[in-house]
Amino acid sequence: MPTLKTQLVALECLVTVLAAAMPAGAAITSLTLNKCLSGKVKGVGKSVSARAKCASKEASSGVPNPACTQKASDKFTGDGTPAKGVFNKLEAKYPLTNPTPCLTFSDQGSFEGDIATYAASIPATTGSAVGQCDAAKIKCVGKYVAAITNCYAKAAKMTGAVDAACITKANAKFTGSVSSCLDKAAARGDCTHAGTQVAPLQAAADAFIKISTCDLDPGNPGCGCPTSYAFTANGADADLDVGWTGINHDGDLTSGTRVTLAVSGCPNTVSPCGTCTLSGPLPNGGGAPFDNHRCRGDNTGANGSWLPCTSDADCTGTGNACVFFLGPPRPDHLGFGELCTLTEIASVSGTIDPDTGTLAMGAATVTHDYAGLLIDDPCPLCTGGLCNGGQRMNMPCVVQGHSTSFDDDVSLDCPPSAGAGLLPLSATVMLTTGTQTLTLAASSPACRAVGHTGQSCFCDTCNNANAEPCLSDATCPISGGNPGICGGKRCSAGGNAGQPCAVNSECPGGLCGVPGAPSAPNSCDDGICTPNSPPDGDSPHEGTCAGGPFEGSCAQQPYRGCSTAADCPLAGDSCVTQFRDCFTTDGVVGDTVSATGQASVATPTLTALYCGRPSSAATINTIRGLPGLVRLTIPGVASTD
Repeated sequence: MPTLKTQLVALECLVTVLAAAMPAGAAITSLTLNKCLSGKVKGVGKSVSARAKCASKEASSGVPNPACTQKASDKFTGDGTPAKGVFNKLEAKYPLTNPTPCLTFSDQGSFEGDIATYAASIPATTGSAVGQCDAAKIKCVGKYVAAITNCYAKAAKMTGAVDAACITKANAKFTGSVSSCLDKAAARGDCTHAGTQVAPLQAAADAFIKISTCDLDPGNPGCGCPTSYAFTANGADADLDVGWTGINHDGDLTSGTRVTLAVSGCPNTVSPCGTCTLSGPLPNGGGAPFDNHRCRGDNTGANGSWLPCTSDADCTGTGNACVFFLGPPRPDHLGFGELCTLTEIASVSGTIDPDTGTLAMGAATVTHDYAGLLIDDPCPLCTGGLCNGGQRMNMPCVVQGHSTSFDDDVSLDCPPSAGAGLLPLSATVMLTTGTQTLTLAASSPACRAVGHTGQSCFCDTCNNANAEPCLSDATCPISGGNPGICGGKRCSAGGNAGQPCAVNSECPGGLCGVPGAPSAPNSCDDGICTPNSPPDGDSPHEGTCAGGPFEGSCAQQPYRGCSTAADCPLAGDSCVTQFRDCFTTDGVVGDTVSATGQASVATPTLTALYCGRPSSAATINTIRGLPGLVRLTIPGVASTD
């Protein structure tokens, strides 16, 4: 498997690609010639830099210093006398009666709030570990914002055109070489997060600069509404909780997981754009490492996901098609075995406000699960430019992602062997930057597991041929001429396949039953899920089975189960035991589970909360607890063009 050094090199390569995809300075190339605008833009940058210095000092010493931040705020707002504030002094100097008045008025208060919010987000992204790394990163971001806004201020004061050399110089000092401030910060080694974090830090800074500049310079041609939106997941920080047993909770994504969508139908042509339409997917930018437009593969597994395509005509064979994949193959830990998963994105539709980053969309997906090759490497690897395992053993590949959980480099160039695949699962996943909540109600299906039939469960399946996941009878279509039943029986095969039934005799050639594992609120020995204290930082309404069961896993290879250190093959490894995870529901009406996202122009968090359908493999359903709740929490980096 790749060494830690290889992993860090791959991460830095990804960061470099992301940074290159996001133009420094937020792609504004000119400003209106206006001295008041120049002063306001410069004032915004100076205020951000001052507050970043305060946060940097706090991170360096570990001692809160609210007086420093207050002083920076007072300097911008006038220290209790608004007329002495940066913006208000400029507006007094360039009133509407002036031949060249300010372009905006009475916005000092709103900008104070915006500056304070953004400045506080910098240490939230870098972390605030006591030491020199995080402190240096925070200060570095403040200096970058001040440098770019200074380039803009000069343009507004002198010629109107932004000096490209000025932008290049600011970018070089930020992250342009090994001597840049972010690289120097990362080299200190006491960071909360490894590496320079250039992608999220620069994306957030550029987004703040662009939004601020567009608010101050209405009608600026660089403030036109976007035509595309790209979201790249921070795979290692994702939190995937699948099923009610808790065994398949706290999963992550591979790096390189990216989706690009079209933006259209904005009410306005320039910022503020309003609520626009999202559709897609579109081909990703970023070259081969992000090329996710591939042939699905025909019914025999030939011409599969390694073959780049632009249309179905490029993909030969029965059942083949040119599809988009949600990133490279994903190694997945099941607790008692491993899977390799590929997810197609069939279509996406939704809305986005480009000025706030508020997003809601439905993604029609098709998930393909494959039996894992090895416990250490469930998916074929891309090592040294060649595939190791799978359909294309020893054939060329480009690394497209890294799995932190397994320390594996993976690629769509290296798909699993077709013969190891299970039946594909279709689902429409609603992703949002907001909060989704589900609450057990009297209409929720009764649990079906032995000992739990008197309790309520969130999810089951409808009693029809599709057996779609459901939350209540009301979410099921008509079946057999009668209202559908969530958790009701249907014939699994034979002449009456898919028809509602009560006993096996109604299903000649098949069985009468409910697909998936019999449902329960959780798999805790005492049936009680104890909320995490303090609450889990990844997702709310998550806990552990304090009354058991507890499970062992190797500290260095957490996907490997163990009873003692002897079960962990790596030198110096140990066996760590912990209680099983669970959603904080005990099957009582009123129990709630939610997923919380975060709207952001540059660094949003997307979430989904839905009922997952059972697999065609009974073992997987038993391990995961399917049908059952699935919750996705995916932070990432966004960019628009």
